[in-house]
Amino acid sequence: MKVIHLDLSGVESISDLHDCFEEAFSLPPWYGRNLDALWDCLSDGFTEPTLLQVTDLPVLQDRLGSVANVLVRLFRDLSDCRENLIVDIDGLIL
Repeated sequence: MKVIHLDLSGVESISDLHDCFEEAFSLPPWYGRNLDALWDCLSDGFTEPTLLQVTDLPVLQDRLGSVANVLVRLFRDLSDCRENLIVDIDGLIL
């Protein structure tokens, strides 16, 4: 199983968050650096069994507020539509 680690502890801005996404998911150069573009890039992916481990969501909530909630919904929806994807957010499996 492939494991992708998304560490949110260093995220202090929306730009930092998208930098994290680009690194963790090896996003293409045309990635639009917004959550709709993230969905577009990821919703067709995960053809092999993958565990996405997201850590330090509370840090993101403290720094970016509601963006964290939107991100959780995006990852929940992604795990619902991609049978090969398991999302673990700070120990909670979606």
